[in-house]
Amino acid sequence: MGFNNFFTENVLLPIGDLLLRTQFMSTVKEIRKDVSLNSEEINSLQRERLLATLKFASKESKYYKALCILPDSNPIIWLKKFPILDKPTLNGNIDDILTLPKKGLVKNASSGSSGVQTIGYYTKKEMDVFRAIQTVFWEWGGYRLGDHLFQTGMGLKRGFVKKIKDFLLRTNYLVAFNPQKEMVKNQFSNVPKDKYHFFGYASSLYVYANIARDVGLDGPKFKGSVCWGDKMFEHYRGVIKDQFGCKVIETYGTAEGFQMAGQKDLDYMYLMTPEVYVELLDDNGNEVEDGELGNVVVTNLRTKAMPMIRYRIGDLAVKLPREKYPLKRELDLPLLERVVGRDTDIVITPNGSKLIVHTFTGVIEYYTTIQQFRIVQSVKESFEIEYIPTPTFNLETLDKISDHLKEVINDDSITWIFKRVLEIPNSPSGKPQIIKSLLPKPSLTSV
Repeated sequence: MGFNNFFTENVLLPIGDLLLRTQFMSTVKEIRKDVSLNSEEINSLQRERLLATLKFASKESKYYKALCILPDSNPIIWLKKFPILDKPTLNGNIDDILTLPKKGLVKNASSGSSGVQTIGYYTKKEMDVFRAIQTVFWEWGGYRLGDHLFQTGMGLKRGFVKKIKDFLLRTNYLVAFNPQKEMVKNQFSNVPKDKYHFFGYASSLYVYANIARDVGLDGPKFKGSVCWGDKMFEHYRGVIKDQFGCKVIETYGTAEGFQMAGQKDLDYMYLMTPEVYVELLDDNGNEVEDGELGNVVVTNLRTKAMPMIRYRIGDLAVKLPREKYPLKRELDLPLLERVVGRDTDIVITPNGSKLIVHTFTGVIEYYTTIQQFRIVQSVKESFEIEYIPTPTFNLETLDKISDHLKEVINDDSITWIFKRVLEIPNSPSGKPQIIKSLLPKPSLTSV
């Protein structure tokens, strides 16, 4: 630990917590300790916090109190009695779910990338927990408080407190999407090797890496890269790693306050089980086996202002089967094999098979004359592939892609329709969208 790291962690941030009446630094230290526990201790801590969460919500939240759910001394059995909380239900019952008046709480809105925006309300202490978990994830990527940092975000309008934070924590804040070439060149031209980290939305890091390459920059060479907010595809990771010469760490969380998992020493992601209880369920609300794809349903173990129990966030993921756990791993936390993406990132074939984003990126990334594409499905029998070609594109590429997809998917009943476009719009959140399914989503019922 260098002087700047020591000073930031032991002097600067504790003083900031004192002045702002926050508990960020002490919470970071608490989370570091929690994730270093053995599996038995972690499970015990999770169950203890889950039981406390269910007791509190059932007593203090008008919404949960009205459900009249019989308690159980086993918190997992008790949890399974609660209904699934989907986004429309959450949005329609916010005032009843809240246990504190909105005045004095911090309002946090999701991006709406799933098509439905949600709003959460949190105390300052709860916001400290969210930031502290994110900081621990950053540390898993080699970051130390006080290191130099580039960070992307949805906008450059930073309030007074955030600007002070950026200055003190040596953060250069960059717009996540649609950066201009000259701006990237100016920002990155004279960055010292291995002195900065580069964090932000996965797709934004990919965009910056491509622009840096296009303007002829050799690097810059970062100490590490941590991403969040959207999916880190393998071709994204490869371009970022090649251009910036650093390891890329993926984390998984939501704007609603769930910081759920992150990579560290493995390709898999560690689940932050001291902070959340994650279920993977099928479309009928039944738990899927480890290794199978399931809808992510999560309970926050640290929020009291707005308890969120069995909240369906709209994502799909797979837990790693225990028999596949690496013998050598740095933490005893459970492992996610992969996060597939949104349930809106799924298309369904005529025979009922579900195809994920990776099905298409894993094929089309081989055809470099396709600059950008999007899959649009309005009926099960056909997929429309919108594409933007490069100047060297020729029509034979479409036949090759069609044959390649037929080989991978193994379903001859699908009709492939290619549509050349000038522009592919981002999702309402501003993030790139690769799949647009117009089919109705399956409902997820409670168990």
